[in-house]
Amino acid sequence: MAATLAGAVGLAQGAATSGTGDEDAPPSLRFLDSAPVHDRASGLTEPSGLAFDDASGVFWVVSDDSEWLYRLDAGGTENGAGPRIGGLEDAEGIAVDRARNRLLVLSESAAAILAIGLDASPTVSVHRISGMDGRARLAPHLDAGAPALSPEGLTVDPSTGRVFVVNEDSPRLLIEITPNLAEIAAVTPLSAAAGFAVPGVEDSRLDASGIAFDAARGAFWITSDVGRSVFLWDGRSPALRFELRWTHHGKSHTVHNAEGVALAPDGRGLRIVSDDGNDSRFFAYALD
Repeated sequence: MAATLAGAVGLAQGAATSGTGDEDAPPSLRFLDSAPVHDRASGLTEPSGLAFDDASGVFWVVSDDSEWLYRLDAGGTENGAGPRIGGLEDAEGIAVDRARNRLLVLSESAAAILAIGLDASPTVSVHRISGMDGRARLAPHLDAGAPALSPEGLTVDPSTGRVFVVNEDSPRLLIEITPNLAEIAAVTPLSAAAGFAVPGVEDSRLDASGIAFDAARGAFWITSDVGRSVFLWDGRSPALRFELRWTHHGKSHTVHNAEGVALAPDGRGLRIVSDDGNDSRFFAYALD
């Protein structure tokens, strides 16, 4: 299945793998800064998905207990709310698809993608994953103990328009969906054999909580809140794991409940939001 995935998204050779030359060396993750994002007044109390919009220069974020979509500036400061999507429940992911002039929002409880037009009066269409063509590709991966999907994040490959959804656990999956949101094109396990493993964390407990497509590296960044890590995976080589840490008042801490992940505006860093109650934060990292 990894070969199918690599062909589908055109993953770059050598991305996220170590080698003898500097051009092949894996990146390192360096903490830069953080800012609080919890805002009870606006309703941004459970940030759960993050995406950068290079056309507007803002980060879009969703809160899984709110119908509103929110905007953050480059430093993580709230930069306005809207639009409000009536009926939106349990929002867990968001992605920007400028080629089709839309935002995509993932509802976990509905196991559906909402396509929201970026017009003055946005239209909303709902696309349930279980109702898509190709849904039989999911069946072999869902056992009797986990008959329902638990989708946690989504991203778009801007060069192809393909949409990718991560299923949280039981099992962890990467679900590839066609740009028209009509067909499941491929399903790939995010298994321990593929590098999704954290020392001291049982495989059955490890989750996937967010995803961002990295066009420059031809790879995915996938967060795990249980694993307190972010993985870089090109679909062929074992994933690289980076422990998520941050510094506050001179002390180093582990990031709790990492949810959304997005590339920095210059593509040379990551931004991550955590869903940690009153302590929810926006974290900035450099990729060296």
